[in-house]
Amino acid sequence: MRIKPYLIVPKVIEQPTWGGSYISEMKNLHNAEIISRKIGQSYELFEHSTVWEGETTDNDNMPLEFGYAMDTDKVVRLGSFDRTMSLESLVLHDAKGTLGEIPLKKFGPKIATLIKLTQAKGNSYQLHVRPEDKNDRWIPKPESWYYFGKGKITLGVKKDIDWDAYKKTCEDIDARAKELSCQVHGKRMDVSEAKKQLETYVKAKNPEQFVNLLYVNDGDIVDPSNGGIHHSWEEGPELPLGNILYEVQLNSYDPVSTIRNYDKGKMGNDGSIREVQVEDYFAFIDRSEDANNPQRMIRRPTVIEEHQGVRLSQIFSNDAYAMQGFSFSKKTEAKQEWTRCGQSFHHLFVRSGSCTVKTLDGPLFVTRGFSVFVPAGVGSYVIESTPGSEILKTYIA
Repeated sequence: MRIKPYLIVPKVIEQPTWGGSYISEMKNLHNAEIISRKIGQSYELFEHSTVWEGETTDNDNMPLEFGYAMDTDKVVRLGSFDRTMSLESLVLHDAKGTLGEIPLKKFGPKIATLIKLTQAKGNSYQLHVRPEDKNDRWIPKPESWYYFGKGKITLGVKKDIDWDAYKKTCEDIDARAKELSCQVHGKRMDVSEAKKQLETYVKAKNPEQFVNLLYVNDGDIVDPSNGGIHHSWEEGPELPLGNILYEVQLNSYDPVSTIRNYDKGKMGNDGSIREVQVEDYFAFIDRSEDANNPQRMIRRPTVIEEHQGVRLSQIFSNDAYAMQGFSFSKKTEAKQEWTRCGQSFHHLFVRSGSCTVKTLDGPLFVTRGFSVFVPAGVGSYVIESTPGSEILKTYIA
């Protein structure tokens, strides 16, 4: 296997309760299997990513993976999978040349970064533990959000709330949800009636009263990567698309990293409800006023330099990952070189416009909504792009 850039095969995920058409339209997808469904997320990089040796994403045979939210083991492959391979196989063949010195030292021979394009609303109230709170069940999961449009979120708990009242509210909602779920499963209540009663109960309890509810704008960064505070995505008629954002996080799975205390009163069509962990949420949440101030976690990209039509900005950076953005005001090139050979892979995502990634192995043409994986061993490359394009570069620093 040669050390060269590869196009990423995106894995798009159906989310029938909170997805939409944004991701399909951004990627200009035409497959009836996808455009007929609500897509909630597209995995642009994760440990099981597939890569493709094609030359352009502007191709009707561009390979795609399609996953079902209700059947996580089921994956349908669409398009042509000739000349594809797993990213894991590249790492196995040459871990240092694929990942680079820094990721290999920090995380070992694996892709530890998860990157997702998301369209979401009505998310559960969540908490990730801080590094200092790591324990036998929960591990930290740094995550950062870069908004592609106006959004609505809860972030942090309000100042001077009654913590006992907040906890009891969550416990009462969980108990009522379990009671109604049991009645549905015991054939004593129709699921539509159970959903109606649960919705009424949640509205009366009003858990929103305890948390900061606010709007964010296109280009805002929401960075709860330090963990320890509450966060969720919200919905409303003023946001018909929900929240459109680009997520970068440590690749830790929800069962060991995501603590939920309130699931918005959701119930499946079979009467099932999702487990919440109220006790753990209140055991690990950082209750300090400073930690729950949302303004500490919302900011804009910082411009690093502007040169010959290219603006380079730092979007976020922490010990687990970093991301920069290239904005092109005219057709030009941005050369990328590692300051130390092989320090980290680069992941490139085209938010707007298009670009050509040039190396000694030839050009890759990448259209809006698609990604390129540049192994660390490539050493240097050139991004040529058109006016109005924005390219996001994720790496490990």
